[in-house]
Amino acid sequence: MSSARRYRRMVLPNIVASVAKPDTGKRMGKLDGKIAIITGGSEGMGRSTARLFVKEGATVVITERNQDTLDAAVREIGGAVEAFCGDISKLADLNALRTHAEARHGRVDVLFANAGGGRLGPFEQVTE
Repeated sequence: MSSARRYRRMVLPNIVASVAKPDTGKRMGKLDGKIAIITGGSEGMGRSTARLFVKEGATVVITERNQDTLDAAVREIGGAVEAFCGDISKLADLNALRTHAEARHGRVDVLFANAGGGRLGPFEQVTE
């Protein structure tokens, strides 16, 4: 028997068994118990990532500047997702997001900086 076949037959079942939830028998998510923030999480790639993170067991905070868009995303994603309305390009809103995450969850395990756009120009001319 080849080493790859032996690995598949002998080792993989033990790995799968070791990540099963003992009380339900279900496979644990890759992000169980993690706190994630996804900026720009209400549409497109951010929303898809939020959906996946929730499916994998994370509690997800999504940000967006528009409350209506956030509310629609939270309804569609479902599960352990919450909304934070703010413009992360503004330092005051970014600090408010940090304060919110610290007060509600005590920590952040995953940060997906997905929001943004910009204007081209020399680096030394970049401002808040």
